[in-house]
Amino acid sequence: MADVWGKGRSSTKKASLQRQWSKTGADQKAERHHRNRKRVAEEILSTERSYVKSLDILVSVFYEPICKAAESGKAILSKEDINVLFSNITTIRDLNKKFLADLEDKIANYTTNTTISETLLDFVPYFKMYRLYVENSENPRALAIKHQLEKKTSSTFKKFCANACKESRCLTLPALLITPVQRIPRYRLLVQEYIKLTPSVHPDKPKLVKALEEIKKTATFVNEAVRMSHNRQKILELSRFFPKDPGFVGPSRIYKLDGNLTKKSRRDDRMYRFFLFNDMLAYAKEVSSSNYDLHNKIPIDSTFEVRDVKNGSEPYSFQIVNSKKSFQVFAESEQEKRKWMQALHAATEEFKKTRSELQGGKKSAAAILQTEKKKFCQRQRNRKGKLCGSQFGLFTSRHNCHKCGVLCCDSCSPYKVYLDMEAKKKSRVCTVCVTSLMTLPNNKKLYRLKDLPPPESPVGTKMIQWNEAQNSSSRSNSRNLDESTRSSINGGETHGTLKLIKIRGSDLRIKMRHTPLPYIEVISSEKSVRNKPTRKTFDPEWPQDMHVPISSTKEKIMIRVLDAGGLSPGELIGEATIDCYELVDGGDLDKTVSIALEDGTQTGRLSFTARFARAFRKKMVRGRRASTGPLTSPVLKVTKPPGERD
Repeated sequence: MADVWGKGRSSTKKASLQRQWSKTGADQKAERHHRNRKRVAEEILSTERSYVKSLDILVSVFYEPICKAAESGKAILSKEDINVLFSNITTIRDLNKKFLADLEDKIANYTTNTTISETLLDFVPYFKMYRLYVENSENPRALAIKHQLEKKTSSTFKKFCANACKESRCLTLPALLITPVQRIPRYRLLVQEYIKLTPSVHPDKPKLVKALEEIKKTATFVNEAVRMSHNRQKILELSRFFPKDPGFVGPSRIYKLDGNLTKKSRRDDRMYRFFLFNDMLAYAKEVSSSNYDLHNKIPIDSTFEVRDVKNGSEPYSFQIVNSKKSFQVFAESEQEKRKWMQALHAATEEFKKTRSELQGGKKSAAAILQTEKKKFCQRQRNRKGKLCGSQFGLFTSRHNCHKCGVLCCDSCSPYKVYLDMEAKKKSRVCTVCVTSLMTLPNNKKLYRLKDLPPPESPVGTKMIQWNEAQNSSSRSNSRNLDESTRSSINGGETHGTLKLIKIRGSDLRIKMRHTPLPYIEVISSEKSVRNKPTRKTFDPEWPQDMHVPISSTKEKIMIRVLDAGGLSPGELIGEATIDCYELVDGGDLDKTVSIALEDGTQTGRLSFTARFARAFRKKMVRGRRASTGPLTSPVLKVTKPPGERD
């Protein structure tokens, strides 16, 4: 029995000792963590004191004397150089002095319940002002000023810095200037170490984690300035290789890659220097060792695509397909090809990501439709108004008509003409617009009549299609001619000429931002005719008559009023129509019509007198006589009133 009790007392004593030992071990571990946390906190405080002291030396020993010398006329550095080299150093010093004072209040009497997260969260947002200082520290001008201290040749600035360091027994100027650049990464390391030693149950732990995240964001924000500064310098260096400004510099443009690629074309293969940015691909021809001639710039948009060519005629080939110009290139090696394809794919994905973020991940139906339209020719090719529909690709170029703006292929825009009388450069136009522009004297010598498109193809396509639709619904009840008369008048190919005389416009000021230089364009199914602008006015008068060939009395003529004096010559002021049926009686028609835009907005009035040419009027009279016989008056029988004598 005694043995049993002895065993029981010994086991109880052993368990008690184990509990005391475990309690003592936990306390020792907590005490050890507290000592380490206090050590890191004191390190934060001590490094902040050293940092503020360095800022005081930088301002009092270097910055302020150099500024006073510049104001007194004995300049050591110019004011521009001072601003670049020292930037906002005084503001940074004042901020960190206040930050140091708050840290001293927290850490001077450090206990287990001391919290420093609130102080960090209060000051971290203001550390973003370091971005300007860090950005200027990478400025080429600032680097050139610092380089003066490394040269063997002496200068006033170098002598001043040497004397200041000797008298104050401090670090050199470059060593002091670099301390603000290194400070924010230092904050990040110290706070990370402090969080590791903070227990999860400590009340300061959640806010410390939040403060660390804010420090990381601030560090990224400041480092982005360095990256963007290097990027701008790189783009400026590339721009210096071009005699004319290539337009590479942009507010958000980022340089990605440049190198030589050989572009495959119809005639021969040519090597170009390609420059890839986040939003653009440009290529240029090398004129000399350090001189390039820009050939083309291609935007990286929704239609931009890179395709691998595995079984091509040339090794290491790939295709670049886009809305502006598509072509095939090949590199010098498989490694070079892979590098370019990866960079192009990355730029395309970056564009898609940025667009989805701006649009909230959605793409409208209108945007999809416009993207699809950019892939095919939109020019009408025949009388029925059917689109050409040629798909743009490696050997089918994409163009815009400079007159109507329609997107068309090579075969639908083969002409280059002058757009107006004052134009000094020829512009590409489509097959529909070229005929109307051939009325200009400076265009008549460019092409022969047989080189122009036939009337039934693109000339007046819109008007022909519209007239054919109107012919089926003509108002026959309001006409005095029967079917035989109409058939006799409408027989033949081109019936005659419509004349417009005494043409006047009034109140053309609606929706016009400037005084217009108006002129008239009359369009029939046969031809479009223009008159000459007179002068800038809102109430124009055109003294010259206009003669327009027509093919049928059932035809409707379109009259367009255009502006030749705006930023885009040929801008539409308004349009109206004339029904030729109103002139079949052979007389003059005095008419005033309202002109309007395509959306129905009224933009003024137009008055004129319309008549058919004399030969056409005679033809109409012959048609009536052939259908109705001699124009003789019937004999009337008169009855006398009763009671009246003969």
